[in-house]
Amino acid sequence: MLIQNILAHPFIGELVIAETNAKIHENQISFKTKLYYLIPNETENFTYSDYFKQRVSITNNGKVCELDNLNYYKEENYFSYESLFECNNNIENLEINYSIFADMFKGLNNYLILENNNDTSSILLSETYTSFETEFAPKKNQFFPTLKRFTVLGVEHILTGYDHILFVIAIILSLIPFKKLIKLITAFTIAHSLTLILSSLNIITLTSKIVEPLIALSISYMAYSNISSKTFFKELKHKWKVVFLFGLIHGM
Repeated sequence: MLIQNILAHPFIGELVIAETNAKIHENQISFKTKLYYLIPNETENFTYSDYFKQRVSITNNGKVCELDNLNYYKEENYFSYESLFECNNNIENLEINYSIFADMFKGLNNYLILENNNDTSSILLSETYTSFETEFAPKKNQFFPTLKRFTVLGVEHILTGYDHILFVIAIILSLIPFKKLIKLITAFTIAHSLTLILSSLNIITLTSKIVEPLIALSISYMAYSNISSKTFFKELKHKWKVVFLFGLIHGM
């Protein structure tokens, strides 16, 4: 829609991470969403409050819940919304349409945690999966649906992560024995997964201005190693250590 023409994520296929904490209390439900990317500045035709109202709607037992309060914060490395919805009655059969940022970023993953008293459930929202229903908040078992969505997400990330595929191809073209090849690819996968998890949890954060050139450098180095008769990588006894280091960079 409007925002689609303003911004497209520059690294198509890469993960764009958002976290949403939702809490239910009697007839109210609050949301706190943090996106680890910046969004466009407000203009005459685009305001943060109007955008939120257009992309989020809550119903309880078929009746619309009213937006009671909305705040937003734009920091150096992230953007966040805090909102509160009030429903006519205590929340029983809840339908949530929460599609903020889904039209901005290809590869969006909004990890939503829904709390109701002592019960919690997790829902993975994306650019194509933006709404869900839950009866008496999180009574439904979300384990297998969430597992399925994360599995699909992982496959999509592999197939669309062209930089990672190029790096693995460069390893394969090094013509090392099959057992050593499996060892190197395993080291890369473990390292990539490790920093991907840490980045998703916001434990480590590096700007793409640093990460993307390093990824390109790692691919170039492996390609050069394949065509050069003598390189540090070819002479290195424990090649998996270099591949592991590059894997850490690719996961950020």
